[in-house]
Amino acid sequence: MRVLFKNGSIYDGSGEAPFVGDVLIEDDTILEVGGSIEAFCQLMNAKADSLGMSDTRLSRKWNLYARGEWRWLSQWGLQPVVGYQHQGNFSELVYGADVKWYVNERPSNYLAFSAGLLGRHSDALSVNLAVDWLSWTFAFSYDANLSTLAEASHTLGAFEIGVIYRIGKKDNTKRALPCPII
Repeated sequence: MRVLFKNGSIYDGSGEAPFVGDVLIEDDTILEVGGSIEAFCQLMNAKADSLGMSDTRLSRKWNLYARGEWRWLSQWGLQPVVGYQHQGNFSELVYGADVKWYVNERPSNYLAFSAGLLGRHSDALSVNLAVDWLSWTFAFSYDANLSTLAEASHTLGAFEIGVIYRIGKKDNTKRALPCPII
């Protein structure tokens, strides 16, 4: 499969500033690097070579998170978080906090909203928004790139959308313990 990257920042390894150009790749081989590779663009229009038909597979991503909660005013929570992410040969530390507003904590009508910031050590800052409804979580985040990759990504980050369904959600209702009669 051939993939054409247009108008990217190309680092040639000489230590000089990057230049803008095109890179044509077939499977794991770089076929062409240059200012413009218009002659190969027609190949990208073939259905078998389109990006939508890509056979590229990423390594499995593993996440391990620890989260706590400090409640105040009964409906608000501050949730610090620390995490570790691993994918392929890459690992990173994640840390930050969310503020959560519990609108309704009855299991039959559970609803909560949260917003927060997460930092990926020396890499990115993520703004997160989420809605928890019954056993579902609908999340949206934007990762702002802070690392040296900012130049390659034109200082843009990435949007992420998450949908989570919790199986067997625990009832967090607090119950009083019976007092023994002596």
